[in-house]
Amino acid sequence: MTPRLWCLREQIRLVVTGAPAPPATWSSVLRRVIVVAAFFAAGIFTHDLATWALCCFGAVQLGTIDVALPFRRLVALLTLTIVCITATVFVAMCLGGTWWSVLFIAGLAYTYGYLERGGGAPAIASLGALALGVILAGEPRLPGPAAAAAGWVALGMLVQAAAWLVVSGHERRAIVRRAIALKLRSVTVSLRDIDSPPAAQAAGHAETQRMMATIDRAGLPADQHVLMLRCASDALSTSRAATAWLHLRAPGAAERLAVSMRLRRAARRLNGPGWRHESREEPLKAVDGSWAISRALLSELDRVDASVEGIITGTTVPEPPDPLGLSRSLVDQTRQTGVQGISTLTRLRSGSVQHGARMAVGVGIAEALSITIPVAHSFWLPLTVVFTLKPDWSFTVVRGFTRTLGNLAAVLLVPTLMLAFGGSGWGLLAALVALTTVTFRWFLGNYIWASFGLAGTVLVLDFAIEPGDDLFAARIVATIIGALLSLSVASVMSGRTSGEAGAKARSLADAFTTWTADARASVEGESVPVERLEAGLMTARRALVDFEPVASATVFELRPAVDPVALTMAYSSAARLDDALVAVTASAMLGIRNPDSVTSTAERQALEFEMLRLTEFTADFDHAVAQIQS
Repeated sequence: MTPRLWCLREQIRLVVTGAPAPPATWSSVLRRVIVVAAFFAAGIFTHDLATWALCCFGAVQLGTIDVALPFRRLVALLTLTIVCITATVFVAMCLGGTWWSVLFIAGLAYTYGYLERGGGAPAIASLGALALGVILAGEPRLPGPAAAAAGWVALGMLVQAAAWLVVSGHERRAIVRRAIALKLRSVTVSLRDIDSPPAAQAAGHAETQRMMATIDRAGLPADQHVLMLRCASDALSTSRAATAWLHLRAPGAAERLAVSMRLRRAARRLNGPGWRHESREEPLKAVDGSWAISRALLSELDRVDASVEGIITGTTVPEPPDPLGLSRSLVDQTRQTGVQGISTLTRLRSGSVQHGARMAVGVGIAEALSITIPVAHSFWLPLTVVFTLKPDWSFTVVRGFTRTLGNLAAVLLVPTLMLAFGGSGWGLLAALVALTTVTFRWFLGNYIWASFGLAGTVLVLDFAIEPGDDLFAARIVATIIGALLSLSVASVMSGRTSGEAGAKARSLADAFTTWTADARASVEGESVPVERLEAGLMTARRALVDFEPVASATVFELRPAVDPVALTMAYSSAARLDDALVAVTASAMLGIRNPDSVTSTAERQALEFEMLRLTEFTADFDHAVAQIQS
């Protein structure tokens, strides 16, 4: 096996197995599933599944939105989404089956492609409009005129929105609390091994960004916002202390388990119902507090417990001492990396224009094929392209591969269930409840599960509107053709992610150089402000997060501008260097650096060894960057 094939295999394995935990809370999932199930049950009782399935389509589409927003902003988001989707459904149904629908769907695809990179409310609304426009433009036998059908879809969205608004205050707090819980969970993942793999580090960085973005946009009342920010800051401090503890103390499995159990308890208290039950008994061996870094970690764990208690009780509790000297500026700097302003959507960016053109061409061709070739469930082909065509070739391969797996699993399993149910409405309802639960729980998590749930939901609702015997062949063929069409369009029209590798590697190297110099100076006894060390950490962390997708995507390019193996090795070296720098920085803040320190000789020797590792990792990374630039 060549080095590139090995990297390719590892990237596919990480995509399939290393998906983030779902951010959705079980209470939110239950609320959305109940609304969809209620509409479907109404169809069973009235013997009019086709009409009520339209309500289900609207409820499912709006249900894929799960975000913590202030009440007014939430109302604005829901209103925008409902209006856009309703208008799109009406036009799509009026034009369905004609060549005008190709132009209309291509225009919707361009709009979504342009907005996708920026995210936010416009992207959410445009995706829902495109998906339902494609589905309902391809349904040959919809009940009633277009206006009436669009009204039924709107009814489903309105009820789903109303149910959300009733519990919006509770769900907003629950989403923020779960985001912090998932950050604590990511720390426990790194505790499994002293040298955590780069994938685990990337997942931890992603959870940090998600946590701070969630807190930033939630708009909680001032007292709750302060409590959440404090807990988020303590979670970040604990992550840093845990990294330093792992590198310097090299604890055994029992001690790592003790720390992991404490963090999981805190996460479980934040997360509420639905968190996996674990024993409340302490492990047999507690953490040895003889080293300063161990005492610092225990103090950080106390801070986490105190801040979690403050969130649960809604009261401010006395703040324990901060041995790492972290200031709240760390939170402010992290917030800048966690959320992208809506104002960026108004700027004409070449990347967004290019992706909009790719989406318009890919979905437009698929829509034209669905009209030209008379097959059942013709919408399945353009819908597959909508969910598999991504901003460039490499990400189309990565995410398209996983989503295609999910779609294929759905088109094999769900029709089998429908045949087993024999068209029973209650059997279909049971399948719909299971599939929508998977969809809403995993929509922003694992691509395979999300695609399976969403595709299966569409299959059940499509069968309710248009029952038929052709349950397998047409959809399987359409899934395969749609995936190949996405790859073809991406390969012809996509730019190369690897073209950005040199600049991003240089930016990362510069950030590491500055941070390393400050960390070394601080360990050697020079006075380096804590804020400067924090700024160096966050600048390097932003550059590392920015570099990771380039390194992981380039291995899938047909003609990469740089050697993908060199990029993979550069990112691996950067991840190890980042870990070592965090350990050294935390040690410097604790004062583990001179003979007069209260720390033990063993701890000072551990720090000296970590400094040697830092030199080694720096050399490895510099060599990898030189290979990229050459």
